[in-house]
Amino acid sequence: MKKIITGVLLGLCLLLTGCERNIFTLPVKENPEALLRFNQPAEYAYNPAHYPVTIENHNTQGEPEKMTYTKPPQRVVAVWQNSIETLLALGVGDRIIAGNGVPDKKFFRKEYQEQYSKIPYTGLQLLDLETTMMLKPDLLVGWHSTFMPKVLRSTEFWHKRGVNTFISRSSMIDAKPRTLANEYKDILDLGKIFDKNERAQQLVGQMQQEVNFAISQTAGYQKRPRALVLEFMGKEPTVYGEKSLAGNIVKELHGELLAEKQRAIGLEQVVELDPDVIFVVVIESHYGHEQDMIDRVTQHKALKNLRCVKEGRVVALPLYAIYSSGVRTYDGIKIIAAGMYPDFFFREIPVGELGKTDVSGWKKPFILKPSVGFFSLGVYTITSDDDWTAAVADIERNLRESRDRFPESVVDQSSFLVEEYITGEEFAVDVYFDGEGEPVILNIFTHRFASLSDVSDRLYYTGKDVIEANKARFEAFFRKVNALMGIRDFPAHVELRVEGDRILPIEFNAMRFAGLCTTDMAYFAFGINTVDCYLNDRKPDFDVILRGREGKIYSMVILDKPKSLPPSSAFDYDRLAAHFAKVLELRKVDVPELPVFGFAFTESDAERTEELDTILQSDLTEFLR
Repeated sequence: MKKIITGVLLGLCLLLTGCERNIFTLPVKENPEALLRFNQPAEYAYNPAHYPVTIENHNTQGEPEKMTYTKPPQRVVAVWQNSIETLLALGVGDRIIAGNGVPDKKFFRKEYQEQYSKIPYTGLQLLDLETTMMLKPDLLVGWHSTFMPKVLRSTEFWHKRGVNTFISRSSMIDAKPRTLANEYKDILDLGKIFDKNERAQQLVGQMQQEVNFAISQTAGYQKRPRALVLEFMGKEPTVYGEKSLAGNIVKELHGELLAEKQRAIGLEQVVELDPDVIFVVVIESHYGHEQDMIDRVTQHKALKNLRCVKEGRVVALPLYAIYSSGVRTYDGIKIIAAGMYPDFFFREIPVGELGKTDVSGWKKPFILKPSVGFFSLGVYTITSDDDWTAAVADIERNLRESRDRFPESVVDQSSFLVEEYITGEEFAVDVYFDGEGEPVILNIFTHRFASLSDVSDRLYYTGKDVIEANKARFEAFFRKVNALMGIRDFPAHVELRVEGDRILPIEFNAMRFAGLCTTDMAYFAFGINTVDCYLNDRKPDFDVILRGREGKIYSMVILDKPKSLPPSSAFDYDRLAAHFAKVLELRKVDVPELPVFGFAFTESDAERTEELDTILQSDLTEFLR
């Protein structure tokens, strides 16, 4: 059982790339205890109605070939990281009898490392043919090179023996261009094979969401970032061009891919191109030595004066994230997005990992908030490491309390989002895209804050000046976004910030369209029923609506409770109403479990906003009795 080969192609890789020899001679690791699991009959839950299922893949000759599965595979040999990790992500790691082509489990995501350790045969070296056959697999998953005559034999060899094969589409020798669509298709097909369709769609959806989020966040950029993707091998760097997955991601994220039709590039041309960012591909033998690869650019005498070097925009890009990458394509998208748009910072952290996360090297300030939020619950501005520590402690204290008050559909604190703190004036907009994809703005509010650290929803206001100053530029922005997204008959509540000519969205949220009280504010200020407009395709005529509203400000004040609310406190709504010159509506919320006393809708003179300035700074304790 221990006869092993590295394979001619692997040896050729060593010869051509100069890979460190020691990493490729690591022995295959056997886990006898895990192997016992496969020596006993096992039944895996699946829906028989989903079988038989026929999947079109490819054979060794590169020809399309259909394979039919009558039930989910139970003994899988998976080769290379994308094959193994995609199966682990789908939740079928217990079917993998051998998972080879990875030097160490540390290169997997943390959540999959334990599952990988339970695979009977692991390691970088490949099992030889005899050993593979003795394992009696019913499915082999790998790259095109896996099924060459001198590695694990052809797909025809296995099909004659009743064993199905699955080749990563992007690994096909003539699989050009390599695209995100190929990676999505591989994951979805494997989901069908193992009756894990819902999980597969979730994994693909996460990647698509990441792409769409990055596109929407950067739609306001006036200049497309110019990116060069290089791998250092041989005399000249290799270029990942228009037919590579890395190149496809750059273009999907609306970057300009430099030297896109070249296979190699000289250093003089790199200097001439003067890229905004250089991505340096890190191959398997250099995993863990990413800085050494970056130094090949930053320390090179011909390149060290490049603008991107001086700005710190030389980025390591691991091969597992951009070549037949499967679920790790998600990493490739995030790395490339962050490299092209350095002021765009976004991460999702499971709540259990917050206390373990080191933010000492992160750019501050940034925003920490639940993945689904309401009333700015659990939202923090982090300006220092101490702020982070305090926020995590506060989250741990309040987690149970918030879940008792609200369902997860309203406040989901199972994971938190970290977002760059975007400077500028903040606005909230309710908009829908009609049947032609044209944006129809229904209201625009300015969101005022008391300070940099303030993340509350205390005060929103609108008026003739707010609408006229922003409607045209926001419409243009939404058209630009929709040119990328192709949305039709779709409503959204949008939060964005404006700094000079730059518009950056914070959130596009369909669930918050015409949400709590914003639709009322549109009605009190302008007589607009936002829900009716969307459902009946009505388009407000603001030229008519704004006549006679000169010099007026219409505000929505959220009366959020102070953190240290004295016991048995009652709110004096009459005293609050007397604070404002004109109250349009005072909506009382006498529910102790909710974090607000109510909502006030007011009208003020644009020249006299002292009442708004005061209420913005108040903790409302002066209105308690």
